[in-house]
Amino acid sequence: MNEACGIIFDKYGSVDIHYVAQLEKLASLYIKTGEYKKAENYIGTALNLMKSIAGQLDGHARPLRIEHSKVLETLARLYTVMGKYDEAEKTLNLSSRIAKRTEDQRAMMTENIDDLTALYLKTGRYFETEKLLRETIEQRETKYGKSHLSLINPINQLGNLYLITGDYTEAEKLLNRALNLASRIVGDTSVKYTEGLKLLSSLYSRMGDYDKAETMAQYVLDIQTKQLGRDHPAIANALTGLALVKFNNGQQTGKIKHLL
Repeated sequence: MNEACGIIFDKYGSVDIHYVAQLEKLASLYIKTGEYKKAENYIGTALNLMKSIAGQLDGHARPLRIEHSKVLETLARLYTVMGKYDEAEKTLNLSSRIAKRTEDQRAMMTENIDDLTALYLKTGRYFETEKLLRETIEQRETKYGKSHLSLINPINQLGNLYLITGDYTEAEKLLNRALNLASRIVGDTSVKYTEGLKLLSSLYSRMGDYDKAETMAQYVLDIQTKQLGRDHPAIANALTGLALVKFNNGQQTGKIKHLL
């Protein structure tokens, strides 16, 4: 990534939107690796460069708005993992306002809603989470119909909210709806399909239906291993999920050690 950043710097110079995009990617990478100070430095550099770039666009501000929104989303993620929840919310709201002014607002607003939902859940703001997700689902159903790809995430997230708050009946209904949508739209061998299946596995484990939970957790592992490869970071989570279900199902620790 640093090498790519250097190549783009050599080609375009630092005061260029392509260079800013690479800085944002580097910041995202360092957030994932827990190097928050480096991430903060790259984000700060990117935001400062945008001030210089803005004066050179001469009416072509759309690319800058798109990248500005992305950088702010990354900054909000950084604030969230650092526990600065008020700053994260303010930054996400600013990103949302910028995204609404672009032609690419649908994809950008989707990411923004996902981040805002995660923030609300982390801070225990369940009422606001429910309101945001229900409004999102209603708006997308009105615009795209009730069988659209864009519905899968918010329905899964709403189901997860009810799972967290203990409303298992509503959680099961929503998670099954999202799973059926994913099956019809992207297929039941896609990674997207396994996102809802993991939540359903957690739900059935909490409800004490360990056999069903284990079957789903095993399917998640099988599909993700096939699609992503055994060395992908997601596989570790899938293995842990399966091991936990097996343990709750009464299997001896020695028989599940190979999963961990």
